[in-house]
Amino acid sequence: MWRALDVVARQPVLNAMVLANEMGVEPRNAYPHIVKLVEAGVLVSKNEYRHGVLYQNDDVLQALDAFAVRAGRRG
Repeated sequence: MWRALDVVARQPVLNAMVLANEMGVEPRNAYPHIVKLVEAGVLVSKNEYRHGVLYQNDDVLQALDAFAVRAGRRG
């Protein structure tokens, strides 16, 4: 699970394929990590029509947004 957390810190929006690629495992082996992270409140599931199911870490995204504001970049 620690490897999965490292990936989430670098890639706060991902799907099972991205997590699997980053961890060097098959996508089916990434799902147990995703389930644990969702249950722990680390990831939130977002169903995206065009992209399937994505998972995101809102805390990392908020930190990135706050940094962008402090740096003078607004999206």
